[in-house]
Amino acid sequence: MLDEVAHALAMVAPIHVNQGGKLSLLDSAVLMSAPFVRGAAALVKPDGSEQENLVMRRGDLNAAISVLSEMSWAKWLRDEHGKRALTNEKH
Repeated sequence: MLDEVAHALAMVAPIHVNQGGKLSLLDSAVLMSAPFVRGAAALVKPDGSEQENLVMRRGDLNAAISVLSEMSWAKWLRDEHGKRALTNEKH
């Protein structure tokens, strides 16, 4: 679930890589096609390598949450989360 949330956030806000305290902006073309993995701890780049140390600035995160909360995607995510919670309760 976190991987999908990270991908949605990446569609509406910039994601950076923290390289020794210096932030470098990730290419938006990479973000559009690269999947997040391991609970959004890394991004799998087109060459198959994983990019870690991903960062989103607080202001960008807050703006992205506002944008996504207004979209039908937010309703779908809440519904999907509810379905998974019900499934987990039955096991």
